[in-house]
Parts: sequence; C-alpha cells; structure tokens
Amino acid sequence: MKIRIKRPFYLLTLFWKYKVEINNKIFIIKDTGDTFIELEDSPNLNIKVSYNNYFKSQLTVDYTSNCKGIEIRSSISNVSVVFCLLTMIAILIISLYTGNNLYLYIGIVIYSLLGLVFIDLFRKKFFRIVCI
Repeated sequence: MKIRIKRPFYLLTLFWKYKVEINNKIFIIKDTGDTFIELEDSPNLNIKVSYNNYFKSQLTVDYTSNCKGIEIRSSISNVSVVFCLLTMIAILIISLYTGNNLYLYIGIVIYSLLGLVFIDLFRKKFFRIVCI
C-alpha cells in the first residue's frame, strides 16, 4: 500500500523534521510538500507524529480504503505568526521613535514569544493529522 504524506508550508515549523510512525514503522519527513511511503497492507493505521519526542499527536484510522493520504498540519497558522512578527516590529519602531528604553522592547518580545508560541506548543495535540 502506498500512502502520500502531505506537509503544508508553515512558518513556525519550516525547519523542523517530523518523525512519523505508521504501524510501528518510522519515517522522517524533512521538507514541505508530498512524500510517498510504502506500507504493508493492514485493516487499520496507527499514525503518530512527533517532533523531538515532545510535541506529539496521534490518529487511528480504522478503514484504510478511505485514507489514501495523510496531511500533517500545525496548530499555529501562518497568519498568527506573521501578526506576531508585525506586532514586534511595530513595537520596535515605536520604542525607537519615542526614545523609550530598549530593554522594555526586549521584555515585550520575550513575553510575546512565550505567550504566543509556548502556550500553543504545550497543547496536548500540536499537530493536526487529517486523512485525505
């Protein structure tokens, strides 16, 4: 059985290597786009996706005839990452224009990164696995 694993383009996980385990066979997905893998025929698929053995998600598909491909999405969209970057750039410009202390900007950036990224990363299901 040949399965296509689709990894869409996400800014946050652009340089990550996904470890995909399907029916106890391990595959490493490095690039965005499509990856084709060959599996043994089985009535169900147990799919586990992880990054550094920490951010994990799991999906079980009972009927493999319904699943010809797998799409691995990130829970953090590109829009939220771009919004965070634009907010940090705007805060930098404002702090430089008004002459405020640069340490205030650094503190706000660290707080924004912790708030936006790490709260979403500590979710139980970071990856969204969709059977297509």
